[in-house]
Amino acid sequence: MIDPDRRAEILLALEEIEHKCEVKIILAIESGSRAWGFPSADSDYDVRIIYAHPRDWYLSVFEGRDVIEQAISGDLDIGGWDLRKTLRLLAAGNAVVHEWLASPIVYRQDETATAKLKQLAIQAFDPRATYHHYLSMAAKKLEVLEGEQVTAKRFLYGMRTLLCARWVAEIGSAPPMRFADLLQRYVPESTPEAEHIANLMRKKALGSEKDIEEEVEQLLAYSRGMISTLKNSVAPQAHKPNAIALDACFRDLLR
Repeated sequence: MIDPDRRAEILLALEEIEHKCEVKIILAIESGSRAWGFPSADSDYDVRIIYAHPRDWYLSVFEGRDVIEQAISGDLDIGGWDLRKTLRLLAAGNAVVHEWLASPIVYRQDETATAKLKQLAIQAFDPRATYHHYLSMAAKKLEVLEGEQVTAKRFLYGMRTLLCARWVAEIGSAPPMRFADLLQRYVPESTPEAEHIANLMRKKALGSEKDIEEEVEQLLAYSRGMISTLKNSVAPQAHKPNAIALDACFRDLLR
């Protein structure tokens, strides 16, 4: 849950962005650990937006800047992508767009436009690209943890991407944002790994992002085994998104 005062602060910041940048925000969500379900006491608010310019902005010889990046203010980090960029990323199999559309924490949305984007995202989902995205991230995060001091944040981030890769390999759809949903499917409560992960989540919730964990070797070994197994998996091949459908969605939303 987001504190009502912080939500009000975020909504005001979104209004200021619309006015300053002359855009319409289609969707504003929380990404990162708050949306995944394991924030720390000092976690940032990672607000991500999908927005559109007025129609004439797109009718230009030279394309304008298609991202908004606000300077981080305290623990508030706001940024996002233009609608056309978002659709191009969907066509390219970008996993992040799917995460934004699936976030359980929504600050603002144009419900009709967001529903159209979600439907298009289902059609454009690329299991193979998404699988390799998550598996590569998980392998890199695990490699960084080897031989170094481990924080609950670093380990949980790595475990989440690993379980996302497994989800895509086995189910072939975009993984859920909530870490608890991934754990429920792949790490049964009765296992030692589930107990260790739950303990890390409790420590992260009560402590700092930088607190060091000492006893994670069993979980690291568990992660190594899962990565080794997943490297021999192949996610299903996707159908390429229909350019006509992408253009139709783009034009429709601009109206």
